[in-house]
Amino acid sequence: MNIERGNGRRTTRERTGRAARLLLYASLASASVACAAASRDPEAGRPRGPDAPPYPVVLGASAERRERAVNNWLALARPADPSAPPELQPITATVRALPQPGPDSLRLPLIETGAGVGPDAMDAGEATRESLRRFIEAARDLLGVDPQNLSLQEFAQEAAGGGFARYLQKPFPHPVRNGYGVVEIRFGPDRRVLSLMSTALPDAERLSQSIAALRPHQIAADQLASRLANRSFNFQAGGAAETFTITPGTDIDVRELVVFPAPRGSDESALEIRLAWETVVGRGGMNFLVYADAVTGEILSAARTAETPRATPQPTPATPVPAPSPTRSPTPTPPPATQAPATNAAPTPTATPTPTPRS
Repeated sequence: MNIERGNGRRTTRERTGRAARLLLYASLASASVACAAASRDPEAGRPRGPDAPPYPVVLGASAERRERAVNNWLALARPADPSAPPELQPITATVRALPQPGPDSLRLPLIETGAGVGPDAMDAGEATRESLRRFIEAARDLLGVDPQNLSLQEFAQEAAGGGFARYLQKPFPHPVRNGYGVVEIRFGPDRRVLSLMSTALPDAERLSQSIAALRPHQIAADQLASRLANRSFNFQAGGAAETFTITPGTDIDVRELVVFPAPRGSDESALEIRLAWETVVGRGGMNFLVYADAVTGEILSAARTAETPRATPQPTPATPVPAPSPTRSPTPTPPPATQAPATNAAPTPTATPTPTPRS
């Protein structure tokens, strides 16, 4: 009898859990419909030549990726109300914001201060960083990132024990820009996760291989200025849109090659991932941070900046070296001529003796 009641209670719990999970999926239906239609990454643009890879590289929304993120959330947070999911990014399906109030069960793992032996014993900061590392490992599907590709950029711990950590995703040989590739975690003194946000790029290994294949098709840094000549872009000034044209005399400072993801136009089901030259452009005290496509040369983004273009060092003119004289066969030097007596010289007058008078 008791066994039957126990089985009945267990069956009821299973049904309740299953219903809660279905309710959670239903709450994401509006976003998942678009993702289901794009469960495969959309085709990239046509190649520019017979040997050119597809460009831009495309990361499409995925219903499977979103489902993994939701399941990771349920296993990690064990929320009392499974129907209150976190807000997910529309394409990458990484966490954008936690539900409010966040579940009390979502906490960093406990790492005792002083763990280890001798010089390897952890202080409070090291213990917290290790706790964050383990949390990221457990939340990798929700964050959409391989923990090995994260680098700690900012870490601040309050005296009371809470703190903040900011990581940058570095799966590519170039830094990621345009607000992507960032993971932020804020936690309280009791290790409870207060906020969680990720703009990491999933499927980073495939993306990295596709980006590496573009290397032979890049515009060289010293060729970018000529590609930008006479290009125009819009910017905001005092609430109004103005236009800046790169004319002769504009300073163009090409800084570094970066990865620049951006939504594909008005299509919310795919990101276009491009290579771009991060460049500072300026003239007459107006300076802009410009991202120019490193494959096509088009301007992807431009905004006012306090940075100034660095002066381009002018090459030192080389000292001209006279050309060597043509090689000639040596001419034998004649022996010095023997001085012969002058034949036309006037004779030396001979004194005639004066006769002596006789007495």
